[in-house]
Amino acid sequence: MKKLSTLIAMILCVTIGGVYATWSYRNTAQEIKHDVPIALGMDFSQDGAEGEYKIVRPETAAIKIEPTSSSDYKAKLTNTSDIYLVFTPYSNASEMAQEVGLDTYFYFTNAEFLASKTYESTQILSYVDGSGAENAIKIGKVGSGEALEFIKETNTSGQVEFKCNITQTILDAIELMDVELPTYDDYSEFYAALTAGGLVTFDVHITSQNPKA
Repeated sequence: MKKLSTLIAMILCVTIGGVYATWSYRNTAQEIKHDVPIALGMDFSQDGAEGEYKIVRPETAAIKIEPTSSSDYKAKLTNTSDIYLVFTPYSNASEMAQEVGLDTYFYFTNAEFLASKTYESTQILSYVDGSGAENAIKIGKVGSGEALEFIKETNTSGQVEFKCNITQTILDAIELMDVELPTYDDYSEFYAALTAGGLVTFDVHITSQNPKA
């Protein structure tokens, strides 16, 4: 079976501010209440002998940095929409692939890039799980009993596909430094540090072959 793999650069995006809580400062001339994009997302899929993989999310910026509440300026990571990893088998794929999908593995590939983002000498974002092939996260076939497992569905075009909600897995895999931004100056300095050297992205590699085997 041909290896199915894809390098997805920037399906997952980070923005500051969001729909649940906003960074608002009373003693500034202009209230900040809009989303500031840090990365632009594009859907990408890669064909293989059995089918194709893609990541789907309703919103371009599926992950945001937001204040804990309107009165608590401690920053936190949150999601604005669910993120799915999807496998779509071809019509001539093996019976197994069409019935239960494929064991699938994904891992992050840009830990060094995240390490370059620092605020007050502390790394802003880091991977605590799933970084590098040796830490690949597994999604099992339908009925495999894995912690993450595909669900078989039929899409609006009548095509069979296998979906796995990886939203919480992504959030658990990324750690945000402890930081509070009580003033607009703090916000501005943090944003400048976050965007210095390029917008924040999380690069994901997906494969049907166990990279740890």
